[in-house]
Amino acid sequence: MAADRYADGRRGDTSAAICVQHLRLSAFWLFGWVRLKGAQAGARELLRTPLKLAVLAVVWAVLLGGMYALSYWGIRFTHDAAGLGPFLLSRLWFLLLFVVLILLAGSQLASAYSTLVRAPETRYWMALPVSARTLCRAKWAESSVYTAWAAVLLTLPLCLAYLA
Repeated sequence: MAADRYADGRRGDTSAAICVQHLRLSAFWLFGWVRLKGAQAGARELLRTPLKLAVLAVVWAVLLGGMYALSYWGIRFTHDAAGLGPFLLSRLWFLLLFVVLILLAGSQLASAYSTLVRAPETRYWMALPVSARTLCRAKWAESSVYTAWAAVLLTLPLCLAYLA
């Protein structure tokens, strides 16, 4: 063991340093694994009730299809406006993207507060030998997924209609 060296050239037992480095890496994946198992259990429950799954799929398809049709008609109407269509459409497009950015930022802050500070499992995660930085990164990623899906699904039909 005396021949072991740290990254900076010091001699000594590196097993503790390797263990801590592995713990930091595996702690981030532990959060993901716990969330994955929860999602798998939810998916299994949803697959056990095929009527619920079918109703959800039909409702989402109708919502997204209707949003696409309304967006397409609205964009065509705005583009065909006398003389101002393309100019007005470009200004409205940037305004919409700015509003979506503000929506995402606000919902991210509210969700991050609730998942980083107010969540009941935070005490459990803080009791683990995980650095606060790793915990914060994992919970921030979780919060980002929770807040971004709605904005993505709601703006996707608009973006597709704009590109059509």
